[in-house]
This record gives sequence, structure tokens and C-alpha cells, in this order.
Amino acid sequence: MPACNKEGKEKGGNLMRVAVYSIALNEESFVDRWFDSTLDADYHLILDTGSTDWTVARARDRGITVHEGKIDPWRFDVARNTALMLVPADIDVCIPLDLDEVMVGDWRTALEREFAKGITRPRYQYTFSPGLSFYASKIHSRNGYLWKHPIHEIPTIQPPFVEKESFNDDLVMHHLPDPMKSRGSYLPMLERAAAEDPHSARMSYYLAREYFFHRKMPEATKEFTRYVDMYGSTWRPERAHAYRYLAKTNPELAEHWLTLAIKEWPSREAYADRALVRYTLKNWGPCLDDVRAGMVIGHRPDYQTEAFAYGSILPDLGSIAAWNLGRRGEALELAEQALALSPDDPRIQANISLIKGV
Repeated sequence: MPACNKEGKEKGGNLMRVAVYSIALNEESFVDRWFDSTLDADYHLILDTGSTDWTVARARDRGITVHEGKIDPWRFDVARNTALMLVPADIDVCIPLDLDEVMVGDWRTALEREFAKGITRPRYQYTFSPGLSFYASKIHSRNGYLWKHPIHEIPTIQPPFVEKESFNDDLVMHHLPDPMKSRGSYLPMLERAAAEDPHSARMSYYLAREYFFHRKMPEATKEFTRYVDMYGSTWRPERAHAYRYLAKTNPELAEHWLTLAIKEWPSREAYADRALVRYTLKNWGPCLDDVRAGMVIGHRPDYQTEAFAYGSILPDLGSIAAWNLGRRGEALELAEQALALSPDDPRIQANISLIKGV
């Protein structure tokens, strides 16, 4: 696609102008990659919040509009709202893109197609890390939105604005973080956010998850339990994911929590988790049942897609369960499916040889 001119692109007789905006702190190494992935945008803006490296100079060298300002006390929503207010009023669509994120492919065409239909907030494919992707929803129209929450912030509609959402597999964003960057400040910020808004299911979920990341299992268990009991906890895929976390914080009750996860929102990931638990317990019949149920579920736009569940784990576990149940034909069929997904796995190869009696 040719580069977009700064007057915006004409679509059906209308001009749509796209801005990419971000907040930044000491991210000079990401500036070029960030900018180059969005050359087709009409406007680029960075709010630098105190960099001591060459972030500001490098961005200005690339023609990016840079504003400098301090946010004290630090809140992500205040920082992002400050940046959003600096985006020109004639912009139609805003892409909040952190410096460690990139847009992928022909994102402009996909974005234009959505907004031509009146979409104000398209959900797009977001790869957070290798093997973990989901539909995110931070791209938004220029007007009608403000950011909310001091951390894990989200754009929220401002009445009387009417929101229209969609799902788009052609609109893709990737997260490519600096592995050396610390997330040490996240936990105290989330504790503050949950105290500030104790009825926010979103903040409760993220606080519980952060406790899990910090290996604070009693705290994670308590907060995940509070989350699933909250009146505002209504998003079933996320509730199911919370139950899956509870299975990890309480492994002695893993089967119980995973059963609740599947009742809440059946997913391939939850079935794979429970099949593995039942395999460990040598509970072969229910393990095989989970394999069969999980394998018919494909990727869908619900919450998080985890690559492990789409690899060889389900047919592999199923082949072992079927073998122990004396179902040789089914065991061979599943083992061959597992090998097709993991062709270099010597253990699966050996299992096939054993089943065949070679």
C-alpha cells in the first residue's frame, strides 16, 4: 500500500484521518519500529513523561509530534487522556499504540472498512506474547471516549455518545516488549486501583492476576474468589479464566475449579487443563471425554487463545487415555494426530510404535 498523505485518505467521498498516539518513557530503541509499522497513519503523537535517553530526539527526527510532561502522581489513565487531548480535533480514528507495540499488515484498509460501517471501536487481533492472543479493543474514534483506571486502563464511552463495536481478524497488533523492563510498580498500583474502585470487576481481576504473577498464591486465591463473587463480574469468558487461575493457585482443587470454568464458558484451553489433571490422576475415561470435547472447539473471539491447547496436548493425552482403556484403534488415531502436530516428538513416535506393536 502506498504511504498515506497528511490530508487523509479518501473513502467513498469522505476523508478519514488516523492518528497513532502513545505515552513513552525511555524507549528510544522502539521509536523506529513503532513509527515504521504505522507509516500509513496521518498523524503521530508521543507524550513523553520524562525520558532521560534519546526517545524525544529520535522521535522528532522521524517527524513525530512530541509533547513533554510530568504526570504526578503517576496514573496511566491521566497520562493517556493527556495524550488524547493533544490529538488534533480533525482526526477521526485514534490508535493508542504503545512504543513496544506494532501494527501488522494492511491495517489501514481494515480500519477504514470498519469505520465506513459506523464502527467506533473495532476489536482486533492482539498478540500479547508468543502463544497468547486475544481480541483487544483500545482503538477508538477520536470523540466520545476517555480513559479510565490508574492501571490496565481502558477507553470508556462518554454519554450521550453511542458506541458500535465489531470483531476484525484483519486488524492486527503485536506486543514486542523489552524483556528487561520491570513490572514491579504494577502490584501497588493495582492495589490502589482496587481500593479506589472496590466494585470494579476489571480491577479485581487484574489485581488477582498480578498477585499470581508475583507468586502470592493466598492473596491471588482470595482476590480471584472475590472477583467471581462480584455483582459486576458478568463477562463469562473472563470468569472462566479466573476459575482456571484458581485451579493453579489451588492445585489440590484443580478439577473442581476447572469444572466451574467449563460450566461458565467451555473453551479448548479449559478442557486441555482438565484433561491434564485427569491424566495425572489416571482417570482415563473422563480424561478421554475432555479430549473429545476440547478437540471440537476451534478458535473463537471470546477471550484469550493459548497456543498450547491447539498443539498436540489433547490428542496426545487422548491417545494415552484410550490405550489405558483398551481402545487400541482410537489410541492409534489420536497418537497419529498428535504426531502430525509435533512431528519431532520422540515420545509420541515411541507411543505409536508401541500401539502398532512394532
